[in-house]
Order: sequence, then structure tokens, then C-alpha cells
Amino acid sequence: MPDEIASDPILSAWLEAHAQLKTWSAELVQTRHLAALAQPLVSTGQVYYCKPGLFRWELGQPAETIAVRSTNELWLIYPGLKRAERYLIDPNQAGPMRDALTLMEAGFPRDEETLRKQYRIATQSLTNGLSSVVLEPRSSSAKRLIGRVSLTFQTNVFTLASSEIEFADGSRLENQFRHGESNEPLPPGTFSNQVPSDFKVVEPLKP
Repeated sequence: MPDEIASDPILSAWLEAHAQLKTWSAELVQTRHLAALAQPLVSTGQVYYCKPGLFRWELGQPAETIAVRSTNELWLIYPGLKRAERYLIDPNQAGPMRDALTLMEAGFPRDEETLRKQYRIATQSLTNGLSSVVLEPRSSSAKRLIGRVSLTFQTNVFTLASSEIEFADGSRLENQFRHGESNEPLPPGTFSNQVPSDFKVVEPLKP
């Protein structure tokens, strides 16, 4: 296995910029490449982030899938099916849920030490004002699901431009971000689950 990429000034500058990031939002174009399908699946939506690790992903217009990560739980909401899934989060517990959340947070690392603790930095390239970093999970359980994570950010403003996850089964998930806004107020209730009373709520991982 090639040696891990050493510290790089551009990567360090991006990480320093993220240390100052409090909120971020952007329009989203998500493309799923599946081996069973000749054509990829494309969805548009919106993503919101708030330090230290709150997320809201909305796919479809109107939203068909909503993922909301609060301090101690993750909600997956499907408005068309009137269904919601609730997952409790234990930050000290290892396993598939912890790995999935780590991957969700990959584009928003706290610092270089944390990033390198979770990922091996395999490659880094610079093209036309965009820097791309390829990360390989260190966790053995994550490796069974994920081959690598690629992040691309703009070097003039150090904001995330795209991300891509390559899964062990050969499928890929690409996210292209547009019109990103940093440190701007987010809509009230962005990270509340907002599940209507007539939705069926289940907890798939509850014993």
C-alpha cells in the first residue's frame, strides 16, 4: 500500500476554514450509479449543516426523502409513504450506524488530526482551482461497506464543491453542491424532525 499523503498547505487551509464554519447550506444534485441500472438515478434537493454535526438532507422537489441528524438521533422521513425511521445515536458506540454518520460528516471535518484518525488520505490533486482529496476509511467495519470517499473543494473560498462515495459493491453516490452559503442564518426548525402525527414511526435498530 502506498504511503499516506503528508500534510499539504491547501488541505490545511481548507481544514482551518472549516474550523471557523458555523452553518452551511447549498443546493444539491445527487447521482446514484447502480450496477443493476443502465442509467444513473438523479435527484435534486437541499442540504443544511450546523456545527457541531447537525445535518438536514432533502431529496426531491417536493421532498421525497428527508434525513435529519440532531444531537442524539437520526431521522429518515419519507413523506410520500407517510413513514419515518428513528435511529438513536450513541457517539461512543462503534458499528454500522456510527460508520454511516462518520461518512455523512466526512465533508465537514473538525481538524486534520480527527480527519486522519478516521481516514487514510490516499491521493490529492489540484485542477482549475479545485482540490480533490481521496479518503479511505480506517475502520474495518466501514471498509466492508465503503471503498473510498472523494471530496472536492474550491481553493479560492474553501467551500465544498462535491463529494463521492464508492461502495464495496461497486455502486457510487455523487453529490454536487451549488450556491453554497457559509455562516448564514438557517430557517427555524431546520433540524427538528417535524414528523406529522399521521405518519408511521418505526425504530429499526431498537431491540
